[in-house]
Amino acid sequence: MTAQDLAVFNVAVVGAGPSGFYAAGALLRRCPWAEISLIERTPAPYGLVRYGVAPDHPSLKLVTTLYEKIGRDPRVTFFGNTQLWRDLTISEVLATHHAVILATGTPQDRTLGVGDQGVTGLYRASQIVGWYNSDPSHSNFTPRFGAGRVCVFGHGNVAADIARILLAPIERLSGTDISDRALTALQHKPVRDLYLIGRRGPGATRFTPPVIAELVDIPGVEVVIDDPDEQGDDDTQTEISSNVAKDVLEILRGAAQRPRRSLDRRLRIMFRSRPKVIRNDNGLVCVELARDRRSGSDASSILCDAVITATGFGLVGPLWNSLQVIDGALSNRSGQVVDRHGHPISGLYTVGWAARGASGTIGTCRSDAERLVQLILGSASLSTRSATGGHSALTRKLQKNGHHVINFEHWLQIDRVERELGAAAGRPRAKISTAAQMLEAARTFASEN
Repeated sequence: MTAQDLAVFNVAVVGAGPSGFYAAGALLRRCPWAEISLIERTPAPYGLVRYGVAPDHPSLKLVTTLYEKIGRDPRVTFFGNTQLWRDLTISEVLATHHAVILATGTPQDRTLGVGDQGVTGLYRASQIVGWYNSDPSHSNFTPRFGAGRVCVFGHGNVAADIARILLAPIERLSGTDISDRALTALQHKPVRDLYLIGRRGPGATRFTPPVIAELVDIPGVEVVIDDPDEQGDDDTQTEISSNVAKDVLEILRGAAQRPRRSLDRRLRIMFRSRPKVIRNDNGLVCVELARDRRSGSDASSILCDAVITATGFGLVGPLWNSLQVIDGALSNRSGQVVDRHGHPISGLYTVGWAARGASGTIGTCRSDAERLVQLILGSASLSTRSATGGHSALTRKLQKNGHHVINFEHWLQIDRVERELGAAAGRPRAKISTAAQMLEAARTFASEN
């Protein structure tokens, strides 16, 4: 017997980002008798599409049209403002659903590992991205960029996004859904000198070609790039492992060969540079670097107003009883979560970054979700699990505790308010930046209906 033999197949998806919505969508297509509880810790759905995609990349957010269609499906019950391990235990969700899919992403920033805790002016990528994307988790966070000299550690797309937003002309940002706080801050105290620093050579960055091409073409920014063909411990050609890396290297080479211009703002991209010490120095941040060369290492230092680490994300475990985290992701086999002894946990699955670490694109999330749903629907053990109540049981539990759930109709009201506020300012939307304000918008809608 499999899920095909059940009258109703109750599935809980924890995390309403791309992976969660793609998993829900695949279940709805392949299993018309599935009923899905979509559990999201924030009041708003869409995860990284809403709070991770840079505001000047609106085309990447068009996918929310598909997500909205899934969220409106009567077989889907959205539990916004509901956090696992805070409002519900995983045991409660497992007891009421035949299958539980953890699509939580990887919310913790990786550190540089140089004992930089407590340094004033050092920020994590999640803080900066949350600041300019109106993430309610960072509604009380305000970075200080002083005179506008900033170091960003990381040679991936998140680091490039941060650098581009901080250096972009204000008129380019003013027509986006960037947070009002970030727009005002960058308008009055712009970043003028940004160092983008990575440990590896130019053939081993994690940029994608469109992102790096856009970064080196920001209007009004002088671009200075370490010689892309300068050799370090590993020859640049040896580092190149794909056509993508080759394309990135060609873009960097082209930018490095441009005539130098003296402009008000500057971007410097540095390779084979690793931090030795990050410390405060008379109100500034001192970054001491070791720079690897074929002939050995040399040292340099940079005095700046702020340092941002964008060196990746991961999960920090343990999460629950026997769940374990390995290399920043939940321990699993093809999406089936396993315990510390390697034994499958009945009914518990994972997908997306939580399953494989923080890598890949939105499209990768879709293909991963399709494969996982195929695995789940073919599982012979699910139909024997004692799972009763589904979304109704969760609703009763949360109501009993007086918890304020944001359902999908509430979210659509919040969405309408944001679009109206944005239209009044000539922008696609003006995001409501705090959970309290979103809850108030939902309460107003509920009282009027």
